[in-house]
Amino acid sequence: MIRWSSSSKIRSPKASDNWCFWRLAASLAGSNLVGVMRRDYTGFPYNWQRQPSAAKRNRRPMKRSRPAWGFPPPNNRRTRRRPARFLPGWPEKEQDDMSELELDIPAVRRAGIKWKALLERETFLQLPAAHDALTARLIERAGFPAYQVGGFALVGARYGRPDVDLEHFGEKNRAVQDVIDGCALPVLVDADDGYGDVKNMTRTIRGYEALGAAAIFFEDQAAPKRCGHMAGKKVVPVEQMVAKVRAAVAARQDGDTFLIARTDAIQPEGLDSALRRGEAYLKAGADGIYVEGPRNEQEIERVAQAFRGVPLATSVLENGGVTPWLAPDDFRALGYTMILYPTTVLFSAARAIERTLANLRGGRPLDGATSLDMEAFENLVDLPAWAEIEARFQPEE
Repeated sequence: MIRWSSSSKIRSPKASDNWCFWRLAASLAGSNLVGVMRRDYTGFPYNWQRQPSAAKRNRRPMKRSRPAWGFPPPNNRRTRRRPARFLPGWPEKEQDDMSELELDIPAVRRAGIKWKALLERETFLQLPAAHDALTARLIERAGFPAYQVGGFALVGARYGRPDVDLEHFGEKNRAVQDVIDGCALPVLVDADDGYGDVKNMTRTIRGYEALGAAAIFFEDQAAPKRCGHMAGKKVVPVEQMVAKVRAAVAARQDGDTFLIARTDAIQPEGLDSALRRGEAYLKAGADGIYVEGPRNEQEIERVAQAFRGVPLATSVLENGGVTPWLAPDDFRALGYTMILYPTTVLFSAARAIERTLANLRGGRPLDGATSLDMEAFENLVDLPAWAEIEARFQPEE
């Protein structure tokens, strides 16, 4: 018979020990065994520890080791961390100041004026297209009260592809978010054809609205859609576009989100059809009308006469579009309230990049008169504001 003395101690087994033997021995020893076995949450093998007396157990909790893989053991109240009120190493006063600080950076700002109020204040808007956040920042610095994010410039600059329906909401949603986060001006966003039926239109309106779009326009082209100044366009039946307009109006969460219905019917069906479509879209609930592609000054004037008193938009695609250039004051005098410029900035930027690369390839230095310097660029991207945040809140090492 095996005899166990009261002074016996059970040693901690190694991984190579037969832990089943030790468990059987412990069960046979009963109350004569001073060491008790418990399973730690580190798993196999079992650990053997001496249990403290009842008095000590009431004074201090049993120590539990953390598991090897790093997160706390389950159902262990003693080791569960409580959320700290303040970040470690930061003075409490400075953290209170941070919660009250209004960071003057675009990522946390949104336009302080709605699109309808902006139109009432300005009466006429020139809307250059921003294909990235830096361009949007430059538009703001140039003094424009608003801007647009158009599909032509966006897909051309971001993906290097033409505006022929290759990208849809999934790709453009992220791109639009990046642009909006770079500028606090009110923005008009191009939603193309809504990327499908009324369900897709609902998702698109809500998605762009959530990103901070002050206004959204969408068109009646049939898929695959393309740039409004390209040949070969087709349009959907009027009833289908009217259904999309009604779905868009119902989808918006903020009644101040300005919805503009665009018709591309001039090229495939003629001007009269485009005017009738515009009237139908207004009756369906659109806040404004966008007639794409007037081909001469006479058509520009007829569109203005048909929608006098209504928020009215068209686009001037410089260096290649079908709509002739008119001075902004001339458009204003005719009754237009919004003129979009999809290519003005993009084409100028592309040519400037070409010239710069040609100079670099030819071994010529950057011309300081036609480019920014480091200090000017740091100011453009708000480096001083970020440096102030770092200096104010970053703990010293």
